[in-house]
Amino acid sequence: MKSLTRYSLLLLFLLPSLTFFHIWPLNSVFSDGFTLFLGCLVFVSVIFLRGKDGKLDFSNFILYPLILCAIGGLSLLWGGGIGNSTIYWSGLILAVSVGWSIAVSSMSVPGGREDYCLELSKAALYGVLAFAIISLLLYYGIVQRFLGLEFADGSRLRGAWRQPNLTTTTLWFGVVATAFLAGSGLSKKKQLMLFVVFSVPLALAASRLNYPYICLALLLGGFMFRLGTENQRKQGHSLLIGAALVMISMVITPIISNSLIDYKNAAASQTDSYDRVSLLEREVVDSPRISESLKIYNHLKSRKISHIMFGEGVGRYGFFSFEAPVIHTEYFKEQSTWLHSHNLYSMIFVELGLIGLVFVLVATS
Repeated sequence: MKSLTRYSLLLLFLLPSLTFFHIWPLNSVFSDGFTLFLGCLVFVSVIFLRGKDGKLDFSNFILYPLILCAIGGLSLLWGGGIGNSTIYWSGLILAVSVGWSIAVSSMSVPGGREDYCLELSKAALYGVLAFAIISLLLYYGIVQRFLGLEFADGSRLRGAWRQPNLTTTTLWFGVVATAFLAGSGLSKKKQLMLFVVFSVPLALAASRLNYPYICLALLLGGFMFRLGTENQRKQGHSLLIGAALVMISMVITPIISNSLIDYKNAAASQTDSYDRVSLLEREVVDSPRISESLKIYNHLKSRKISHIMFGEGVGRYGFFSFEAPVIHTEYFKEQSTWLHSHNLYSMIFVELGLIGLVFVLVATS
C-alpha cells in the first residue's frame, strides 16, 4: 500500500508535464481540463488506497467545496451570466476541490504525518524535475524538432504549462522540496545540482513572481536557520542556498542562453525571430496588473452594494474587465481587456463578491 501511495503522489506531480501537449493543435480547454481531471482522479485514488481503516471518515472540511459551489451559484444567478463553458469549468473545479478536500482531511499513512510529508516532497522533487527538463527541451525547440514541428517556445520560457507564471510557481515547488529533503539526508552535491536545474528555467521564464518568492525563501530560510531544530536548520540553510542560486541564475543564465541561441542560429544560417527577455531587463511594475486593480477600484465606487456582496458570477471576469472603466493616468491611457485579474484574491472578489472572498480567506486559513 505504501508503494501505491508513493506512485500515486508521483503521478500527481508528473501531471503538469503532460500539458506540453499544447504543441499539438488541441484546444486549450481540452488539454487543461484533462490534466485537472486526471489530478482529481489521482487525489481520490490515493484516498481510497490509504483511507483510515479502509474507509473514508467524514470530515467537516468536505463542506468547503460545497459551500463554495453554493456561493458560486448565487453569483451566477445574480450576475445573470450562466453559460455552458462556465458551468463545465465550475463543475470541473468543484470535482478537483472535492478530491483535494477529501485528500487533506482523510489521508492516513503508516508512518504518520512526517512520513507522508517526506513522500510528498520526494514526489514533488521528481515531478518538478521532469517538468523542468521538459520545459527546457520545449524552450530550445528540441521537442518540436523531434515531433516534426517548427516553432520554438518564444522570448520567455513558457514551460510545460505553456505559461511563464504557472511554470515559475511549479519550479519553486521543486526548490522548496529540495530544501525540505535536506533535513532527511539529501547530499549537498545533489542539492546543488537540483537547484541549478530548477534555477535555469526560472531565469528563462523571467517572471516577476520570482521577486516575492526569493524574498519569502530568504526570510523563511533565515528564520529556520537561526531558530529551528537541527533538521530545520539544515532545511533553512539549504533554502538560503537555493534562493541565492536562483538570484545568481537570473544574471548568468540569460547571457549564456542568448549566446547558445545565437550560435545555433548562426550554424543553421537562421536569424533569431524573437527577442530574449531577462527578468533584470523587465520593469518591476506590471502595467496590466495595475490597470486591472484600477478597474476594481472603480468597481467599488460605481457598483451597488449587492454586486459587491455577490459578485459578477463565476467565469465572468472577462466581461467585467471589458465593461469596467479605467482611470486614465500618465501611465495608463488605453483600455485593455483581460480574462483574469492577475491576482487570485481580487478575481475571487469580482466573481464571487465579498462573501466569497471572506469565505475563502477564513476557510483556507
